[in-house]
Amino acid sequence: MTLTKTLDLGTTENEPSSSQSAQTVSKPIDFSQLPQLDEKQVGALRHIENLANLPENDWSGMMGRAAMQEDHGAYRYQLAFMSMALALAHRHRLPAAPGVFKDTFDKLIKKILHPEVWLYWRQSSQGKGPMSIDAPKLPMETDPVGRDNIMYSAYVQVMTLMYHALFDDDKYSKKGAISFEFKPTLSVTDEIATFKYDERSLNEHLYWKMVETGYLGVACEPYCIFQVCNQVPILGFRLHDWLYGTDTAEEVTAGFVEAWNGFGGALGTDGHYHTLVYTHEKIIRESNGAPWADSWCGMLMNAWNSEFVRGNYPKQRDDWLVAGPAGTRSLKLPPPIEGYDMPEGSAGDFGWTACFASEMGDEETLQGMLAHADKYMNPTWREGGYFYPRNDSARDDFGNLTIVDPTTGNALLAYARLNIKDGLKKLYEQPWDDDHFDQPLITKVSDNTNLLRAIFLKETGTLVLTVDQRAAMAGDAELEITNFDQGDRSWRMCVDGEKVAYGDPEKIECYGPVSVTRDSDTMVIHCPNRGAPTLTIEWG
Repeated sequence: MTLTKTLDLGTTENEPSSSQSAQTVSKPIDFSQLPQLDEKQVGALRHIENLANLPENDWSGMMGRAAMQEDHGAYRYQLAFMSMALALAHRHRLPAAPGVFKDTFDKLIKKILHPEVWLYWRQSSQGKGPMSIDAPKLPMETDPVGRDNIMYSAYVQVMTLMYHALFDDDKYSKKGAISFEFKPTLSVTDEIATFKYDERSLNEHLYWKMVETGYLGVACEPYCIFQVCNQVPILGFRLHDWLYGTDTAEEVTAGFVEAWNGFGGALGTDGHYHTLVYTHEKIIRESNGAPWADSWCGMLMNAWNSEFVRGNYPKQRDDWLVAGPAGTRSLKLPPPIEGYDMPEGSAGDFGWTACFASEMGDEETLQGMLAHADKYMNPTWREGGYFYPRNDSARDDFGNLTIVDPTTGNALLAYARLNIKDGLKKLYEQPWDDDHFDQPLITKVSDNTNLLRAIFLKETGTLVLTVDQRAAMAGDAELEITNFDQGDRSWRMCVDGEKVAYGDPEKIECYGPVSVTRDSDTMVIHCPNRGAPTLTIEWG
């Protein structure tokens, strides 16, 4: 059944006047206590959306300094942490608006499965790199998740499971839904291959790779088990546990702690995280106190080992943080990684540190770093998106840190800006309440509209939305809401406190500039989005 009606502002025979409704019926809501995106947070989301919308194999604005995807500016890290930024923003800032995130998230998954992202592995799988040059050479491997390469496979695992958990969509659980296709045009045809997985088979595959090493972890490049990279599959195991009722994460984390204790523990004597274990020599590489190593590891480990991480964070931060003018914060940069052609600061130290501060809820450090980025790192608005373009120069003429790798500029500073204290930890512990997907949800938002606020208040049965017009795009907002019935109860809609519509399963009455179309359990609202009006829909 479809109900549509738009009336002039006035009084119906069943409802009080608009002014009476606002004063006597609507329950007071303190909007200041509800999350609302600011301009730069909206810009960060729009930039991620813009990159996700690029045509297949178009990596404009994402290309890093190193060839063959071998540094921290690689596509896999950009795509993974853009998706995690979306996840955190959805979970903590716009929980009632999957329509803002789902399509973009899915496009990022499709991009990380593209051969351009993972073909580096055919060469890297043989080993003999700077950290394993004295180890035996291994056969070339095309399957990017078959052996080692946790620096890629774990992000595919997490992104697909996170998609399922956040959007209640099991498309990547279907057999062969995660597919890696190697189809060269100009080389021998007998090398053409397709490797098929799904979210469950990939998760199980990585679990057994963990078990094979006694839970020490899975290698990135051969013979090199990095502590930071093995934080990622732990998040994946937890999401799988939540979706399928298993208990893998608890098993793996207990084993991980014990295994690393066998090499002296997670930290070196200097209080910084150990970098990696060389499995061919069975020795650990001591930390060099690099900000990226501490921050990348700590921000992820906080999800499952928070007390430990928080206990060590202040010293780690103070060892590399530098106070600047007007409250800005910068970093002491470590020397380049031995054996790698990476200039000062190109490892993403600034971006990882900002993310770590956001997870710790260290607002002084976070806001100081964002202020530094906004002052010295060429912040740019483009097509509604806000980001920091790649810059290979470490410092300006006055010594201010200016280097921006693509992962920092496209993903990490967006992540830090959109995260909240313990944001990843809260996502790890409870992706959603059990009844979340039965609540009213915004499943579609018109392209001309930025959604600044979207939250359902269970205690009052009220959906709160704040909309704003996207720059240079005219027209009213169009919002699609699913799960609208809420037990066939009557409902009332207000805009900035003034009643504009009400109804029940049999009728709809609208006033003034708002129109409503209802089809079964779905409602479509057309309303002005200029001046950031706040809509409330109250049931019962």
